[in-house]
Formats: sequence, C-alpha cells, structure tokens
Amino acid sequence: MRDQPVPMTAESSAAWVDWSHTQGMRLLWERLPEPVAEELRASLIAGLSELSGPDGSLVIATPVRFVTARVGS
Repeated sequence: MRDQPVPMTAESSAAWVDWSHTQGMRLLWERLPEPVAEELRASLIAGLSELSGPDGSLVIATPVRFVTARVGS
C-alpha cells in the first residue's frame, strides 16, 4: 500500500466547488438546506480563491492510495 499526492487542477475556485458536487462530498451538499448551501458555496469560493494562481486556476494535492495484492497460487 502506498499513498501519493496527485495534483488536481480546477480552472477556478467555483469549478472546484462545482466538482465537489459530483463525488463523495455530494452527500453533504444534498443534505444542506438551500440557504446554508449557498452560504457555504460562497465561503468556499472566497477561501479557495486566496489559494488560486495568477490565472485563477486552483491546484490541490489530492491523496490517492494505491493498494496491490497477490493472488495465492
């Protein structure tokens, strides 16, 4: 087993927040009342924008776990 950070690039902070609706975090988004979700979205975009590059893109090291196994003979 090995963990490796893999850079994930989003074209903007808003794009990253949109992407977060398509994977495991979507469960959070689906359960938040609309006003709370809107407030969280705005807060995330503002905070992530501070980490963005000059072109507005956002690069986040995303941990990926590689697991290998051998089948017995």
